[in-house]
Amino acid sequence: VENVLTASAGSTPLMVGMVGNKIVCPPLMSCVETTRSVATHIEKKEFKEAMALRGPDFHTFLQMYSILSKPALANAQSLRASSQSGLRIAIMHSGAPAPGMNPSVRALVRLGIDKGH
Repeated sequence: VENVLTASAGSTPLMVGMVGNKIVCPPLMSCVETTRSVATHIEKKEFKEAMALRGPDFHTFLQMYSILSKPALANAQSLRASSQSGLRIAIMHSGAPAPGMNPSVRALVRLGIDKGH
């Protein structure tokens, strides 16, 4: 917000985002160039380079998507077949219903099942 309020017509356009838990404001055109180079790497089938340009959070979310897109039943059956005892984990939230809590809890349960708990 501070960057928006202090900007002038001649200011360099910024992209406001987050890296990890920190707010960052890189120049917008730098971000555009990075995005275009991702497309170039993908066209050349240089997928590792494209993933590296996207950053570590993109890789983490891709792994989560891979886990969550598998059928839960297959994961549960593999858990029963394994020798892992797993943990018993409770998920609690309180207060009025909040948008996004049901999918968040569902994702946490699926990730727990995938990890053998």
